Amino acid sequence: MFQTYRDPVLKRKLNKLNKQIKKLDQKIETEAFTSELLNVNATDGTVWKFVTPFKKKTKSIPSLNGPGGIANTDLEKANFLAESLETQFTLNNITNHDTQWRILTI
Repeated sequence: MFQTYRDPVLKRKLNKLNKQIKKLDQKIETEAFTSELLNVNATDGTVWKFVTPFKKKTKSIPSLNGPGGIANTDLEKANFLAESLETQFTLNNITNHDTQWRILTI
């Protein structure tokens, strides 16, 4: 609506509503986390289930775009990176046959 009319009053209302939505979302997430934390019990093994995601450091690599297409799976990404490194670290062909022929004939 703001983009259509460019009214500053609408922009303020939009910002205010977005801020309220973010606060409510954060409140819901906090309450869910708190209730999950309260339900953790040391005797039945739920502590370990709760703690393991925090111990793992996962880094997801986004899909890679290359000349062969888009790599989405881990295997495709690994192959794509291997091919890229292979092409980057190959020796350049710097020989010039004309120059070599002149050197040999002199």
